[in-house]
Amino acid sequence: MESYASSSSGDSTSTGEIEMDNAVTSAIALVASFLQHIANPPRPVYQRDYTPGYVEPKRERISMEERIANSNFMRNKEAHYALAADLVEHCWLNRRVTRDD
Repeated sequence: MESYASSSSGDSTSTGEIEMDNAVTSAIALVASFLQHIANPPRPVYQRDYTPGYVEPKRERISMEERIANSNFMRNKEAHYALAADLVEHCWLNRRVTRDD
């Protein structure tokens, strides 16, 4: 019977046997991964960061006057335009420049 690879240095392992070993190893790894996935299915996204027993800290209640002041500040056009200008300036200063060579 002929061997797929001739061994000139006296190796008893042929290239065909090595390829078969790699294929078997890959198949075993695939089956093991599949079985592990079935035994321990990944949690849905909304449960990944869930920590049992975690209690969110109580928030300080603010008065209605503070709420109105915060609301007015958020709707202030001057503040809006100043923040927009700062954002545009930041984008221009930190943009990524690529060169097409």
